Amino acid sequence: MNRVIVFSGQSLKGPQGSEAFLKLGDGAINEIDGKSASAAGRAQAIAFRLGKGRVVVLGDAAMLSAQVAGSDNQPVGMNVPNVDNRQLALNIMHWLSGMLK
Repeated sequence: MNRVIVFSGQSLKGPQGSEAFLKLGDGAINEIDGKSASAAGRAQAIAFRLGKGRVVVLGDAAMLSAQVAGSDNQPVGMNVPNVDNRQLALNIMHWLSGMLK
């Protein structure tokens, strides 16, 4: 995968042993109730094992959707051209199912 796009959402910090993917840059900022705080070291996606299962948590729901928005029907999510969001969705499903270790 070369390029994944997110649209908003929130930053995440997973439990001990979790793997952060879609990591935010050092300059990322959380905006909560008009207050800004650094989001450095956080991500928009995390994965971890829980008991015998697997968990993936995403901080943005739109990245794995296929939508159009606005009066001009702009593509959102997996409809955006030249991004690998569809492959991200497949990779997540393959990991959750155990097809990927």
